[in-house]
Amino acid sequence: MRYELNRSVNYLLLCLLIVGCADFGEKQPLPVINSQQTSFGANDTTYIRLLPDWSAEEIGANLSKPTDIVVGRDGYIFVADQGNDRIVVLNKSGQVQSHSNLNKIVGIPHPAQIAIDSKMNLFIVNGTNKIYSWNQYLNYANIDSIIARYVVRDTTTNEQFTYTFAELANAREDTTRFLQITDLIFSSDAVTIDSLLNVSVFYDDPSEDAEFYGVAAGPYGKDFIYVTDAGKNRILKINVVQSGYVLLKQGWINPTYTSKFDRVVVTHGSGAGTVDTPGSMTTDSQGNLYFTQTGGNFLVQKLSYYDYNSVYVLGEDPIMELRDPPLFVLPADIAVDADAFIYVVEKEPYLNIKTLPDSTIDSTYCYVHKFSPDGRIVDLGNKGIATTEFDSPQAIAIDDEQIIYIANTDKNRIDRFKLSVSEEDLPQEPR
Repeated sequence: MRYELNRSVNYLLLCLLIVGCADFGEKQPLPVINSQQTSFGANDTTYIRLLPDWSAEEIGANLSKPTDIVVGRDGYIFVADQGNDRIVVLNKSGQVQSHSNLNKIVGIPHPAQIAIDSKMNLFIVNGTNKIYSWNQYLNYANIDSIIARYVVRDTTTNEQFTYTFAELANAREDTTRFLQITDLIFSSDAVTIDSLLNVSVFYDDPSEDAEFYGVAAGPYGKDFIYVTDAGKNRILKINVVQSGYVLLKQGWINPTYTSKFDRVVVTHGSGAGTVDTPGSMTTDSQGNLYFTQTGGNFLVQKLSYYDYNSVYVLGEDPIMELRDPPLFVLPADIAVDADAFIYVVEKEPYLNIKTLPDSTIDSTYCYVHKFSPDGRIVDLGNKGIATTEFDSPQAIAIDDEQIIYIANTDKNRIDRFKLSVSEEDLPQEPR
């Protein structure tokens, strides 16, 4: 079907923006829940367990081996439900969400880790050489039709051409031509629309030996993602580029996206700034890259956004200490809060050794680490998260209200912890 430009202001805007090579379709960020800043006392790093735990009975969904958790800008909590080959979406009350196709993020074999970018693309990796994606906004707004072709006129020769989005992009690279869009050809093909609304392959690496186990979106507004490749011991940067435009039900034009390989940003090695069997990863608001690994000398690393060199230095920053017993055992996942504090969950407990005020040594087993932005160890106290026993936890996330979510993987549930203002004011945990 064909529409004349003067029938819609949106179409005219689209044409002007394509001709001007502007970045059309950027959405404003969704509201973020901000917690009130509080001045804490001596127990400012104690995280008390919130009850009830999010078990299958509590949330109404039978989780099977949850392996990752991310919190979206709208507050929804996405859980990689590996045993059920799907992503489960919860609200802050632990209720499963089904509107806007949030209950249809399915068909991914054994999802391992997930990430969300500022365009509401959900990226999923599962240990294969593929990255999958699903767009939350397109499912919320719903697609009316697809812009299949662009009718353009060469203003110098007066010739008329009909291009796909990719063909138009290539034609515009010829700076000797002056092209003007005169019409848009739309398609309501249901198969194509469904492919844009459902989970699809976003990136397929040419190397069948690639094994993507971690994925992280760049900082807000940046159009790229990172993936850890345990099969080839590297970290890749993949750009998120426009693949076309769709017409939404409410009449707005919105872009669609595909991948474009950028480069390898981290290569194999045993020292700082290299990788050996990398796993999970995340980024902070400045774009710095954090990842865990099970090989090499440094199992948790922070790399600079500008040059991908190690931010921390051996012999200066405690997070880089090489000691016996080791600081890290099997780090499963890493998260960073709004103030750049670092949280790491271990799949197996590590021996936490600390000096008490009376100069005696206290040795306990813990699953969770916390570090300051400059790599110093933060004491988590002797209650709550510091003494909780997990069963092979594989994911940790923290939201804007300082609530920590941990995937208690072999228990098939999500455990939550809240930063305590005063332990005395909180109910005691059940024994």
